[in-house]
Amino acid sequence: MDKKQNNDEITKRDYRIAVRGIIEALGRLSKELQLKLGDVEKAAKTFPEIPQPNISIKAPIVKVDAPNLKGIEVLLSKELPKLLKQLTDSIPETPETDLSGVEKALEKLLYTMAEVRDRKIPVPQMPTTLKVTNPNGTPVGSEALPLSTTPLVGQAVISTTGTAVNLESGSSQALLNGLIVTANANNVADVCLGTFDVENITNGAGNGYVLQPGASISFALANSDELWVTGTANDSISWAGS
Repeated sequence: MDKKQNNDEITKRDYRIAVRGIIEALGRLSKELQLKLGDVEKAAKTFPEIPQPNISIKAPIVKVDAPNLKGIEVLLSKELPKLLKQLTDSIPETPETDLSGVEKALEKLLYTMAEVRDRKIPVPQMPTTLKVTNPNGTPVGSEALPLSTTPLVGQAVISTTGTAVNLESGSSQALLNGLIVTANANNVADVCLGTFDVENITNGAGNGYVLQPGASISFALANSDELWVTGTANDSISWAGS
């Protein structure tokens, strides 16, 4: 703020103080006059009439100069552009992305789609037929199931504890649907079923299927001599096949 503007501010303040003092004095004078008005009316009967004083007060002329906006103009014309440039320069540049790989992939895809459209590449088709075969490889329904002239049944007894016994004692009977094995309900312990090296272990560490007394299990086998059993001496199993 320059010296002239400072002096103008002081002059305006002094004017305001002076006007306020005059108004306050007039207020006090008015109150006093109101209080004495009754006495004056009474005194008028005995004293000559006193003319009412004519008081005229002119308010001082206060001149207010327009505010100096040169500082704001300088800020808007010079400092603001600098600030905007600093903010713009502080924004990191976006690195260029190599999209050549994507372009090549899209070109290859479009080329493949065109090849498929023109039937140059065979389009996978859902199968219209489903081929199902028997275990021996022949088509289902191509041959009748052979009927056995005699029942395919048998029993096996464990002669020595822990020694595996073959269901057919070495002989073989061809099977089409497999067989069912049932442990004797009177067995004193569980038996184990498996191949020729099946072990008499039922605690989960053995290599055979554990069959409890009176329980049954079926196997899809081609021959009856493919199954062996082991367990406790004199325990037995029975089986039936087709």
